[in-house]
Amino acid sequence: MPPAGPAPIFHPPVWTESTLSNGARLVVLPRRGLPLVAVAIHFEGGADQFEPPGKHGVAQLTARTMNDGTTTRSGDQLSMALARVGAEFWTAIGAEDGAIRLVVLREHLATALGLAADELLHPTFPAAAVARRKSLALVALRQQELTGSYLDSSAFAHVVYGPGHPYGWVIDSAIIASLTRDDLVAFHAAYFRPAHAVITVVGDVDVASARQLLETAFAGWRSGSGPVSYHYPSLAPGRPTAIYLMDRPGAAQSSILVGLPGPPRTTPDYYALEVLNKIVGGLFQSRINHIIREEKGWTYRVSSMFAYGHGPGAFTIGGDVVTAKTDSAILIVLRELRGVQGGRPFTEDEIAQAKAALIQSLPARFATVDGTGAAIGQLYTDDLPRDYYAQYASRVQAVTVTDLLRVANQYLDLAHLAIVVAGDRAAIGASLATLGVGPVVALDAHYEPAGENR
Repeated sequence: MPPAGPAPIFHPPVWTESTLSNGARLVVLPRRGLPLVAVAIHFEGGADQFEPPGKHGVAQLTARTMNDGTTTRSGDQLSMALARVGAEFWTAIGAEDGAIRLVVLREHLATALGLAADELLHPTFPAAAVARRKSLALVALRQQELTGSYLDSSAFAHVVYGPGHPYGWVIDSAIIASLTRDDLVAFHAAYFRPAHAVITVVGDVDVASARQLLETAFAGWRSGSGPVSYHYPSLAPGRPTAIYLMDRPGAAQSSILVGLPGPPRTTPDYYALEVLNKIVGGLFQSRINHIIREEKGWTYRVSSMFAYGHGPGAFTIGGDVVTAKTDSAILIVLRELRGVQGGRPFTEDEIAQAKAALIQSLPARFATVDGTGAAIGQLYTDDLPRDYYAQYASRVQAVTVTDLLRVANQYLDLAHLAIVVAGDRAAIGASLATLGVGPVVALDAHYEPAGENR
């Protein structure tokens, strides 16, 4: 086989920055070749920063209901108008950021921006639409609650962070049912403000034209607000490692989630942690997946991740395993975590694979106009340096074995892990109790300790 040639060097695109008259920041990146333009309004802050107490879920419901009608168009009229110009348009609000996204042919950009502005500035949240969206949300929630992975992740959030921390909030059907049209109107007014918005425009357009079109379309968008605060309450000291069991009678598989709070996205150890995670469970050929799937055949896939965020996002390893091997899979996960702390030395090959996976996946983020806008917007919503992409490869390559051992021992506290399992208690409860890794705590439907625990 002939040797591979030199790896190509990725050079991220260069964009311009300015500020619109309403205070929103504007980023424009002309990209010729296709007559497409992607416009995204990225918002700093999300549900964690803007949802009132006891209203968790109002952010998602607001985003989904905004296209159900404005003061000048019904929901059907709005959808038809966007379809006539072939525009892709959607709104989403996550835990710590949100976005309104639009992709359209260059010749229809002005029309599509006018429709987007109408939806952003003048939604009416019709009562019938709110009721329908709530019903859909409740049905989706009931469907999710039948899956082990949802119960597992919800229980993990509750156990690790608690209901007093935004990272521990779980959407509750009673809260969704109690939300009113007034709640959506109030959230919309508080959240969609230009002072914490960054608008990215990528595609077949020049800077001056993009600015003029946006100033015209959003001329009525003037409400201001102060800077977004990402303050989170302090976490209680970690509890000793324990197994938390959600009962799913008759389940053929157990959903397992093992983890603990991790560092924020701004940690200087980000690059070392990303390489470490690829080795542990971030790649298909990672240590965990290779053993539990390829060698044992107990799962379709297990994986790991650092959630990061502006607060202490969790490190987790999770997946579904055949019920009879629940205990054995947990032992393998704990063994491999000890391994990356020094028990099983890193090899040059797996370090090289992890670094290559990170570096070689970066150009794909800029493959489309919409993806490029999302990648640029993330710099602003995550408060990252503007040269982040230019420096990415060199910083990943600079990670050493010493760095990997240090972060593995610093951030993976094996004495204070939450091991959450959603599975058939009658089938696995006794074996979990004899593992010797910690007590087994049975959880009720509200993720609280229930009844007799082992």
